[in-house]
Amino acid sequence: MLLYEYPGKNDMLRRRRNLAADLSKKKKLRRSCLITLIAAAVIFAIGLTAEGLAAKIGICSLSIVTIALNVGVTSLALSGFDVENKEKTSVTDVGFTHETLSLTGKRLKFDIRFCDVSRTRQNMWGDLVIDLKSGSQETVPFRVTETKLFLIKNLSEKLCYPKKNYLEIEDDESEGKDWVDRL
Repeated sequence: MLLYEYPGKNDMLRRRRNLAADLSKKKKLRRSCLITLIAAAVIFAIGLTAEGLAAKIGICSLSIVTIALNVGVTSLALSGFDVENKEKTSVTDVGFTHETLSLTGKRLKFDIRFCDVSRTRQNMWGDLVIDLKSGSQETVPFRVTETKLFLIKNLSEKLCYPKKNYLEIEDDESEGKDWVDRL
């Protein structure tokens, strides 16, 4: 039985609504990337015409570093778009299947059965680290946190995730009183 699915119907509708805005943002990023590349090419051309070997090397290396930084930053910014298109998750009562796309473009697919899980925790990047009974370990990255929160909140016992019961503090005495009266 299907318990949870991402993207759901509401997410698909929201994605269609935001498509035009996302496309214009991508176009602006690509335009700025092109302008920076043209500026770097001009700097490179000036570097070739400069006098002295040290000036040529310095200006050309500055141009190459500018191009590399521009391409890297732009590709990271563009990878932030379509996050919802890159992640699909379905959770059943037996286990869950999670597909995501890494920054390198490699498609990662995880099929985890709850009966195979010995314990679960999070690493410092917020990915779920699942220790399996076979001794292997799966690190499942979640770009959309609502899926991970659903798993932790509703299926923490099946995932062997340490659920913390926080003490809820209720202060019935302060109703109707000002904080100034309490000081």
